[in-house]
Amino acid sequence: MWNPSILVITNYRRIATYLESKLTEKNYEVKTVSDSFTGLICAQNCSLSLILVAWQTSEQGIISFCEQLRRVQSSIPLITLIQGDDSKFRIACLEAGATDCLSSPFHLDEILARIHAQLRLNAKAEEPSQLHYENILLNLETYQAYRGEHRIDLTAKEFNLLEYFMRHPQRVLTRNQILDNVWGYDFEGMSNVVEVYIASLRRKLEANHSDRLIQTIRHVGYILRA
Repeated sequence: MWNPSILVITNYRRIATYLESKLTEKNYEVKTVSDSFTGLICAQNCSLSLILVAWQTSEQGIISFCEQLRRVQSSIPLITLIQGDDSKFRIACLEAGATDCLSSPFHLDEILARIHAQLRLNAKAEEPSQLHYENILLNLETYQAYRGEHRIDLTAKEFNLLEYFMRHPQRVLTRNQILDNVWGYDFEGMSNVVEVYIASLRRKLEANHSDRLIQTIRHVGYILRA
């Protein structure tokens, strides 16, 4: 299982030990360094999910680091923890490239919440706007589906069902997995809803004499494969 990787840059030994311990407890992979130069090297050469900066230096030093980081890494989330509650300094950090800025006193719960929010936003920004499998195209922004040159008119639930299959191609999906991910854990509708929607989706996908892509795996579930 993949865990987000966080780089902590701080020259406070106590803060480094504390953050490393608490973030590791939350299943983050944590690397700590004590200076900005090493931090920039890591940002260029390591696979990172987020950078957290909390080291004692001049205001200009932190702002300069934000600017330098953005020259080598334009998209990685960057949270700065600064001493005091200087709004002008916070604004300067954000304008220099920080994606979030917290002022002391720092509370662990808030730091964890800010980290989670930044990782969630970054993951959403990186999501593709289209999914492709064989000759099927699914546009996640316009909610349009095509097979070859033919547009397929899908209901909202059929679209979600096809999207789930296309996010997991060539993987057997059980009926319960489909119910949980497309209809939700609290679904209390008709018992054969998966079978009904898959039959409808197949008819639409195969309307122009196309081959069947949603295959039944007897006694197990369904799979999207050519």
